[in-house]
Amino acid sequence: MEILPGLHAVKLRSCTAYLITEERLTLIDAGLPGSKAPLVRYLGTIGRDLSELDRIICTHGHPDHIGGVRELADSGAEVLIHPDDLAGVGVTVNLLAPGYFHTLRNRKRLGTARGRRAAGRENPVGRVGEPQDVAGAALLLCSPAGAYITGQEFYIDGGLSIR
Repeated sequence: MEILPGLHAVKLRSCTAYLITEERLTLIDAGLPGSKAPLVRYLGTIGRDLSELDRIICTHGHPDHIGGVRELADSGAEVLIHPDDLAGVGVTVNLLAPGYFHTLRNRKRLGTARGRRAAGRENPVGRVGEPQDVAGAALLLCSPAGAYITGQEFYIDGGLSIR
């Protein structure tokens, strides 16, 4: 039901979500698993489609507000929730901050051996990173050994950040 222009209250499984209807859609809260069907039905009544959903904002980490996120975000919607709410359901949030890495993103500066040598001289380890240099930290954070690590930034930059 539209409660204000561009703001709809939508009954999902176990909660009322709010839908902001601008050019793209924003959903506030996601209900329990199984909430996709009622949302799709409602979107049809207002001439919109689930493929227009850009973001889901979860107000807190209770199951009746986050349970339906996985099925609703399948189309690529961004999910926003405070890290403190995620920790209570076994999800951790950390940041891997790479420095100079030999990847497509940095190909303009690091695309030649000369460019890689010049960038490598800027950090203490004397070289640019390769994708496998991030693998250890990513594996740690995704493994049971990383279950107690949350809210951290990991600089994987060969010491560039301490210069």
